[in-house]
Amino acid sequence: MKRLLGFALAVTLCICIHIEAKASYYPDVPLEHDYAEAINLLSERGVVGGYHDGTFRPDEAVTRGQAAVFLANALELNLYHLEINPFVDLPDDHPFAPHATALYTNGIMVGHHSRTTLRPAEQLTNAQLASLLVRSFRLDEEENALENVRNATHLDNIRTLSDHSFEISIPSNQVTRAELAGAIVYFMDDERE
Repeated sequence: MKRLLGFALAVTLCICIHIEAKASYYPDVPLEHDYAEAINLLSERGVVGGYHDGTFRPDEAVTRGQAAVFLANALELNLYHLEINPFVDLPDDHPFAPHATALYTNGIMVGHHSRTTLRPAEQLTNAQLASLLVRSFRLDEEENALENVRNATHLDNIRTLSDHSFEISIPSNQVTRAELAGAIVYFMDDERE
């Protein structure tokens, strides 16, 4: 009887440990959330983080500044010894400044209309996301790819994503934090087959 009880206890502990290992990093990202796996993977890798209250807020619109942090971390860009911060609306001591500058230095984030403003608190649109993804993951495979990527319109980049089986339906819609995490995981080299 003791052996049977001991075996049952061991099995119960194994099941509990297995369930805890699969638990979400954030209380507001249940395991059945469409992007839970992507959010948890990127959290585990230190690419994304939550808020001070421990939440991730997956359905909240992601800002351009937050997108800069997510992408710079995902691409493991050097945040030190960079060019001078080109964005007049992003002070050097702002937490997003090193990430945005790293993206700028690598030709990924080119700034808003005047190219000297980042507008870090503005919400990221699907069209802007398309351009960031194409530039981040070098999805334009033509001969003059880097020049093409820099001069491409958001619509061109949406078409490029479509060529990679990633659809953006309404370019003006705002991107959520969860959707950005899902898009990053989709295009990460070691995740894509």
